[in-house]
Amino acid sequence: MNDQPLSLAGCVAEAAETVREANHAVTTALFAATDAYDVVGHVSVLVHRHGQLLDFLTDQLRRADPAGYVDDRGHDPSTALRDAHGALTDARGLVADVGAFLDRAHNHLGHLGRIALED
Repeated sequence: MNDQPLSLAGCVAEAAETVREANHAVTTALFAATDAYDVVGHVSVLVHRHGQLLDFLTDQLRRADPAGYVDDRGHDPSTALRDAHGALTDARGLVADVGAFLDRAHNHLGHLGRIALED
């Protein structure tokens, strides 16, 4: 038995939990725009890393032999594999777009500095 899919699923579940914790942390946080620079940078890296994972999953589905599966809806398994592959390909494109927007925001925030008020 191959434990890699279980390990991958566990890693992704752990990452999702970490993002959930971050979402809860921001409900009470106050950020200056300059403080947001680091957070936006890390979110950008996170989003870009999704692309590699989606590429891997898409490739695995492309290689899957429909003869090894049944579809509990009574449909042809090749249709489910093809549709899942298409949806992951679409998601990959959207992830690239989101990453580009985050990169732009990160770049703009990187040009800001705080005004030091004199006593």
